[in-house]
Amino acid sequence: MEQQAFIDRVKTGAMQGWKDRKVLPSVSIAQAILESGWGDSGLTTQSNNLFGIKADSTWKGRTVNMRTAEYDGNGNKYYINADFRAYDSLDASILDHSNYFYDSTGTNVRSRYAAFIGETDYKKACVALQASGYATASNYGSTLVSLIEKYKLYEYDKEVGATTSNSVPQAATPSATGPVWGKFIFDPITNKNNFGGTRNKSSIKYIAVHWTANTAKGANAAAHRKYFQDHNVGASAHLFADDKSIVQIVGESVIAYAVGGDQGYGTGLNGCVNGNSISIEMCYNSDSDLDRMYFLTVELVKALLLLYPNAIVCRHWDATRKDCPHGYTSSSSKWTQFLADIKKPRRLAIDLSKSSDIYEINGGYASAVSEVPAISKPVVEITQGGYSVITNTPGDVLNLREQASPSSKIISTYADGSKIYVSEVHKVNGKTWYKIGEGFVSAFYCKPAPEESAPAPTATPSVEVKPVEVEAPLYDLITYASDPDRTYAELLEERIGVPAMHVDNYAKNKDKYKSIIHIGGSGAPAEASKVIAGSNRDETYELVIEFIKMYSRRYK
Repeated sequence: MEQQAFIDRVKTGAMQGWKDRKVLPSVSIAQAILESGWGDSGLTTQSNNLFGIKADSTWKGRTVNMRTAEYDGNGNKYYINADFRAYDSLDASILDHSNYFYDSTGTNVRSRYAAFIGETDYKKACVALQASGYATASNYGSTLVSLIEKYKLYEYDKEVGATTSNSVPQAATPSATGPVWGKFIFDPITNKNNFGGTRNKSSIKYIAVHWTANTAKGANAAAHRKYFQDHNVGASAHLFADDKSIVQIVGESVIAYAVGGDQGYGTGLNGCVNGNSISIEMCYNSDSDLDRMYFLTVELVKALLLLYPNAIVCRHWDATRKDCPHGYTSSSSKWTQFLADIKKPRRLAIDLSKSSDIYEINGGYASAVSEVPAISKPVVEITQGGYSVITNTPGDVLNLREQASPSSKIISTYADGSKIYVSEVHKVNGKTWYKIGEGFVSAFYCKPAPEESAPAPTATPSVEVKPVEVEAPLYDLITYASDPDRTYAELLEERIGVPAMHVDNYAKNKDKYKSIIHIGGSGAPAEASKVIAGSNRDETYELVIEFIKMYSRRYK
């Protein structure tokens, strides 16, 4: 094979080997050149074996028996017949080469290669490989160094950000067409309980979108990486997106445990399973800007589609009917919008080959805000306030948010029964919010304050300012008994403005509530005025949606 054509053929897999397994690309390419004779050796042409890897007792695949040269301790050459690993493709050989330096679990580096894996100086890496006994030729390491320098293979180390050697020019800072918008961080977990084995990336057929279902403050992408590293939960995802960064915790050539979870319908309903998918988790931490998170997730999918142009973008819901991502399931208009958004021009330059800055292009976020309904500016009507209200959240607190939106960052909270002063009233897409100082609270969780003594009249009659009337909801509490039902309860809470809580918390505050809706078929309080429960979770979800439509028609 022509030399540059051979390098071009193997370089992509070699660079992926650094990303997934920390095998330096320049050394991998040099090994492939040396071991395969530029792809023309008998071993390579007969078995696609580029690296001369022998078939030991752990190898379960095909083999081929070939005559090969070995060297004794004194450097004397002799020949033996040996069994070598045989592959279906050159790509499979490159992938196996990266995995070869790890033990049978695929997680731990073999001790003899500890100095080789992760080394960013190609000269030191070649010395370490020679010392490991990978090959018996006494000049094996120096030959690799010569090949790397002759064909400038260290340039591929630069491309993945894997060079720190003073003898190799550092990669120039990439020219950006816009400002830095965020970060892509490749930081794979090593907890083998939470991910599966390796795979050929050609098997990737789906890009599955999820949500973390974790609204706690600080539950961003980095926090989820730490969680899956520290806890044995038998679950993971490849990528997590928050409002500032993307963190990849499982490499694409490794299987993540993400799209399982039988909801009573089976798994892989649309063909998407763990083995053939890349999973993205949207982070819903309450101190996040969820519009930016949505935008970054859309741009991440666009970047993945550049690498896997034939992949089908789907939801976890499509594979198992799990309510994931919440708000995007069934025939949700949000999902329709998401699929439309990923077809629009790229607004961010995201390099998924290495940890790197994310740059704005083609107008960036500002252009997306102007054209994407999901993150466009809402219709807002502002009227004067000038009065006080009382928070009405029995057994809970009322969130003060940075903006008049249920997805906006929480900046403070008020206890139930707090008296707060309303400076302005904002109607945002038909929903009423009170401006309190520098933040906003939902009017649904407030009630008029008792009348106060009026100030002494003056010569100029004062203009009476009345609070905006917020119709009291028919129900004053939503209860649930399980986490899946909590998802539906919180959806109902968001749509009709009635607080939701677990039945155990309700039991401690029974005297505060008169009319209760319970979600789910178990744990309903005897006092519940209405129970919404289907024969399965999907049916419960549909019943909740129907109730929201009915309630909106009747009471709004």
